[in-house]
Amino acid sequence: MKFVFLLLPFMVINSFNIGTLNIPITYIIIFILYVKSFSYKLPKSTFYFFIIFFMILSLQFVLNETIVINNYIKLLSIILTYTVLYRYRKTLIQNLKYFKIAIYITLVYALYQYLIILLQLDIRSFYAIIPVWEWNNNLWHLIMTTPNIRVSGFTLEPAFLSIFIAFGFIINHLFYRERTFFIILFMLSFLSLSRNLLIFLVVFFFLLFLHKFIKTRLVYIFIFILTFLLPPVLLYLIIGNFSNYDVSVFMRTIPFVVFFTETNFGEILIGTDYSMIIKNSTYESLLYSLFPSSSENLAKDPKSFLASLLFSYGIIGLVSYIIYGISISKKNTINLIYLSSFNLVIFNVSILYWPILWIFFLIIYENKEH
Repeated sequence: MKFVFLLLPFMVINSFNIGTLNIPITYIIIFILYVKSFSYKLPKSTFYFFIIFFMILSLQFVLNETIVINNYIKLLSIILTYTVLYRYRKTLIQNLKYFKIAIYITLVYALYQYLIILLQLDIRSFYAIIPVWEWNNNLWHLIMTTPNIRVSGFTLEPAFLSIFIAFGFIINHLFYRERTFFIILFMLSFLSLSRNLLIFLVVFFFLLFLHKFIKTRLVYIFIFILTFLLPPVLLYLIIGNFSNYDVSVFMRTIPFVVFFTETNFGEILIGTDYSMIIKNSTYESLLYSLFPSSSENLAKDPKSFLASLLFSYGIIGLVSYIIYGISISKKNTINLIYLSSFNLVIFNVSILYWPILWIFFLIIYENKEH
């Protein structure tokens, strides 16, 4: 398990390719542990959650004749992941120290990245990026001039790094309360300059402060639900004038607009094929007219976790996810603070299939502290 935690933030060296197939090393380790332990036990709430998602995918296949084999495989991978994590949950806290080690290593490399860019040296020649140019040829987050330098550590972009930083803040508050680790995380936060992370930090520390005075569970359930509703509502309110916003805002707004305006009732309930829907809309041409120099591909993916969840599993999947989060928090209000805050930083479309999300859920499930 120590290698699973050590490899978590090292996204760019945590996989290898066989042809066009990308295979995460973390999942190989998890699969080996699964075969070794051959454990099949899961908490009831998690078991029902997986069953609902499996049924949604099956319904999509029957009603829409959608090829969902890729989603079946992804769902199987997270079931195996959580099964292994649950099997080894007693050593979970001890193994978290390897995640801390990974964060220390990440800071060293992030400082190196920052220095190379600050000195305007060639980032490829000095290996200040490993190897994001294969994934993002524009290197948009590493060609900004000072003082707006943004680095990504061993992840693919600063927004991804922010997920691991946020996870670090949560486990430090829950288990360690170490000043040194806290400072390290803040240094990484500054180096990433992630807007998502800034929102997380404001909400996280505000809710911790609020918790000193208000401990009513219903208040924090409402806040948790609000973290799902607020981002799409705010994005939708700015749709009238895209020209005042950058391409990143545009790309994250359109999937929500398309989902609620260009799909039928059944597709809203159980999800649908995002690429097919977006290609039949007018928004791809709008992207290139508003941002002619952009190399973004609107049809590639829905650009955010929430939009991806809606297109993959529909409103039923979203509601199931919310209920699942509330159920694993038990009667613990501090767990709802962790869930609400973390929810604002996990914007990546594939986060549902990343081990870190399910490690986070298991920590929440095991936490008994009020």
